[in-house]
Amino acid sequence: MDGEPWQMRLKALGISQKDLADAIGMTPTNLSVGLRGGWAGGVPQDIKALILALERLSESKRAEWLDAARRERKKGEQG
Repeated sequence: MDGEPWQMRLKALGISQKDLADAIGMTPTNLSVGLRGGWAGGVPQDIKALILALERLSESKRAEWLDAARRERKKGEQG
């Protein structure tokens, strides 16, 4: 991580960029660019909103959310 604010907030939650990217169906590279504000308009609002929501969950609820998000994404891929 390069010390960008949204990257640091995600790291403080104990969630790696790779794990979050996997859960939401993004590549780790695209998530990293988004967290650094590398897209037009800075950090996308949906990424900010997701981190804000995750900050309000307990550690166990964050883990449950990550697992559920991965399962839903995989179900969608299976068709």
